[in-house]
Amino acid sequence: MDAAQLNGHKHWQAVITAHPLFSGFTSNKIEALSRLFTLKKYQPGEMIVTQGDIIDSFYFILSGNAEVIVASQPVATLSEGESIGLSETGFFSTTGTRTATIIALTELTAISLDLQTFRDFLLEHPLGDDALRVNADLMLRMHFIKQTLPFAKMGMNELHLFAQKIQEISIPAGTILFQQGKTGDDCYLIQYGKFEITIEDATGNKKIIAELEPPSLLGETALLLAAPRNATARALEDSLLLKIDKQLFMEMLGSDANAASSIMELQLARCRPIRLKEIEVFHSATKDGEEVITLRNARLNKYFRLPKEGLFVWERMDGLHSLHEVTMDFFDRYDVFNPGEISSLIMQLQRAGFLQLDIKEKSEKESQPIWLRFFMLINRILTVRTALGNTDDFITRTYKKTFWVLYTRPAQYIMLLISIIGFCSFIYNFHFIIEQMDLISNKSVLIFAAFFFMMCTILFHELAHGYTAKFFDRKVNAFGIGWFWVGPIAFCDTSDMWLSPAKARIAVDLAGIYANLIIAGIASLCLWFSNYNDLNVFLWLFSLFTYGNIFVNLSPLIELDGYYMLMDIMDKPNLRESATLWLINLFSKKITLNRLRAEIKENKKECLYWLICIVYTLLKILFAYIIAIYLLRGLLGVKNPFYSLMITFAVIIFSSIGIWGKISRIRRLNK
Repeated sequence: MDAAQLNGHKHWQAVITAHPLFSGFTSNKIEALSRLFTLKKYQPGEMIVTQGDIIDSFYFILSGNAEVIVASQPVATLSEGESIGLSETGFFSTTGTRTATIIALTELTAISLDLQTFRDFLLEHPLGDDALRVNADLMLRMHFIKQTLPFAKMGMNELHLFAQKIQEISIPAGTILFQQGKTGDDCYLIQYGKFEITIEDATGNKKIIAELEPPSLLGETALLLAAPRNATARALEDSLLLKIDKQLFMEMLGSDANAASSIMELQLARCRPIRLKEIEVFHSATKDGEEVITLRNARLNKYFRLPKEGLFVWERMDGLHSLHEVTMDFFDRYDVFNPGEISSLIMQLQRAGFLQLDIKEKSEKESQPIWLRFFMLINRILTVRTALGNTDDFITRTYKKTFWVLYTRPAQYIMLLISIIGFCSFIYNFHFIIEQMDLISNKSVLIFAAFFFMMCTILFHELAHGYTAKFFDRKVNAFGIGWFWVGPIAFCDTSDMWLSPAKARIAVDLAGIYANLIIAGIASLCLWFSNYNDLNVFLWLFSLFTYGNIFVNLSPLIELDGYYMLMDIMDKPNLRESATLWLINLFSKKITLNRLRAEIKENKKECLYWLICIVYTLLKILFAYIIAIYLLRGLLGVKNPFYSLMITFAVIIFSSIGIWGKISRIRRLNK
């Protein structure tokens, strides 16, 4: 060491000795302590420490001046010989965090000592008062906890309390920390050391699934699920752990939303999804030659269209690969790192009933607002469904005996002609029927009868789906009837069509609407052959309600024929969910013209979907208003347009409740 360095080191010792905290140290101890410090240099305006950060070091100023700022207000100036972070008896902070921001006013030179080094020094050279070492231990613990992923977003107040309650334990190498199948009451943070995590299958074969090092959390799954340990943890080295008991862990989850969210993200990252054994995989191709993979759950009669490269992810859902491992395998294979998309696909598959996760999600019911839960409760009370047995056999038999004739070309031409001419007849007789309504007395009976018979045609609507599926030689998984709110319903499960080309699926989607067009067309044509006013009004009202039902079925916003048709035309499974998430993401950031153009170019299908929704909504408002005007005038003699507006808005609000509920559900399930 030359003379300049020696003088500089003597200056360090003099500054340290001048602080009351170290005034009682011998010269040898001061010299040993000074050698642990590091020289720091700062330019004017440069920040030295920030208020609210966890204390991880302290400083002595050798030269220059610094300003102390608390809550954006200057409160003091520090100069040569003064310390940053230390008071006369220890640390200024009682919470483990910086109490002020310090900014250099001039060129400033300081020496700094990190807390871990200082704590080790205190173990060898105690000051006589253990409080300083205890505080240093607490701050180091806070700093370590903050570095661990699940607790990275924890608030400082919660972190300070959490660090005070946590317990430190030592584990020798080779020790079994916990064993698969045993009850778990604690989880652990690894401060140093290494742990091997293994699982054992039913035949007794063991598999190493992970090696965890600091900073890692282990053992939390058993606490979250109130279930036995799902793996065994063994120390590979002498290790130091922070032990978190179940009560403290649950208190932390309940008091800190950020930590709770991070814990669930960690659980998802560690989960090892298992594909169900009964799932069948079908391969097909689009008209462009692109491979399409469709999953079928024969037990639930459900289908799931995998996205591109989805089969690679699906094949790794064997209960041995974690989400993290699947993500890295996907990156190695396709050079794409996208854990968000992969986790989203896994959660969709789990919710659709195609795989199991070894974690439990918060129930969707608990996360719904009260008004929506009430609406869903009323919906369940007023909805009854019952499936009929031997559905496919009956549909197949009757199709082959009779209904195949309807799918011949001559029959299709005739039905198309009836639909077109019938609709023209309906429009032509519009004003005439409105005038006829003034001449009849039993209007309410005719309205009820027309609405009731229109509801009965739902049976033919659903049968049309089923017989069209048979035309394409596909199975009808279920057929049934029921009651929904104010009228009868029918349903036909043609999900087996997922294994057919898009053109065939679109034909099945349109079959029910086409059947309604034919029925309404026949009723409208009968107007030309009837001389009875009551019958004419009944036939026209029946056609009106049927065409209205067609319009409702064309809605792109709810799961009816129009929405399924759009999905098949665009060849985009889960179109509404994808479009909703895109819209949420679009408005979550600042919108610029360039970004908007790029988003539209990249998400053409989602943009087209929302454009169709807007056009449909505008038409819905227009049609509702026009129909309300004419029906109120014809049936009740009411000519005030205000009442028509009230009916129109009532229709819009009522339908919007269900739509908003579905969109909210998409947002909750994809948070």
